[in-house]
Amino acid sequence: MTTLHITHPAFLAHDTGPGHPERPDRMRAIDKVLTHEHFAALQREEAPLRVDAETQIALAHPLDYIASL
Repeated sequence: MTTLHITHPAFLAHDTGPGHPERPDRMRAIDKVLTHEHFAALQREEAPLRVDAETQIALAHPLDYIASL
């Protein structure tokens, strides 16, 4: 079984605010570790940028929930 690693350079621009564990430096550190030969078997793909946010969000959430937001 192969592990799929999906990422995109735009992820580094996502500002989650002060004190949040998900931040660009953490993503850079993870990307650096994943370049090690131990992770050579990872299947790597670049995530597509969103085209229609509502359609993509609806893949995981009901439309009435999205409308309530």
